[in-house]
Amino acid sequence: MTDAGDLENVGLRPGSRPTAPCAQQGAHDQIVDGGPASTTLPQPKFCTRCGRPWQPYWAECPCCTTLVATPAEPNPCPIRLDGASSLYRRPLTLYFALLAASAIAIIAYRLSPSSEAHVEVIASAAIAAVTAIWAVFSFSQVRPVLANPGRFWHYPLAIGLGIATWGLSSLAVFALTSLLDIETLVLSDSLLQAGYGWAMVMLIYCVQPAIAEELAFRGFILEDLSTLLGLRSAVVVSSLLFMVLHLAPVNFPHLLVVGLVLGILRVRTASLYPCVVMHFTHNLLVIIGEMGGW
Repeated sequence: MTDAGDLENVGLRPGSRPTAPCAQQGAHDQIVDGGPASTTLPQPKFCTRCGRPWQPYWAECPCCTTLVATPAEPNPCPIRLDGASSLYRRPLTLYFALLAASAIAIIAYRLSPSSEAHVEVIASAAIAAVTAIWAVFSFSQVRPVLANPGRFWHYPLAIGLGIATWGLSSLAVFALTSLLDIETLVLSDSLLQAGYGWAMVMLIYCVQPAIAEELAFRGFILEDLSTLLGLRSAVVVSSLLFMVLHLAPVNFPHLLVVGLVLGILRVRTASLYPCVVMHFTHNLLVIIGEMGGW
């Protein structure tokens, strides 16, 4: 049941009884023959209608309930089911904008290898700028994504997963470089040789990916795709897109695994922040390994 406080939060008068179009079965107990609740269904991770991350204290989606109760007002939902083509267009537009930034950086490096460090700085800034601009123009979508900080234990879990994926990635890169007889890429070399220092290395390879890439992939893209494809398919597809964005074939296997783990963490915790912590931990260990010559 929804109390008066909840009704006021979604703009309803106490005593009214809206019918939420998303029919959140996981938030209600089944009543058998008028008796007490006998079976509790699992709580959903996302609203089945608008795709917003489901909050544990919700009895029904306030976004969809408000839409039905006050049809004359603008739709407060960040995701509207007004046609599959428009829903596909939004995540793909963001993704190809990010991919274009990476591709332009690769082309610039090929044309002028001596400026590799400057190209990396510009590419990192471009990806951050694309994500920031997208967030500004999609504020109604980013606000609910950032609203849930998760639970305390989500963060130690995220750190542990970051350590685990770093170890797996290190083994995968070692195996592939040995098998293919190619040189291992050291991310920090070009920046250090250009005189940027370790602070810039940390900013470009730890801070920027953890914030910008997670907001883009586990925030916007995964949430949009989950409305169209379902959670499982959305996690897989967003992970494949995440893998390709890095344009480093030798790293594709472990990047796919990292993307899958981040996607599952996002769904299980219903929060973006543990994903940021996990991504930062993973990349930080990579840079620490380079600092120590591992």
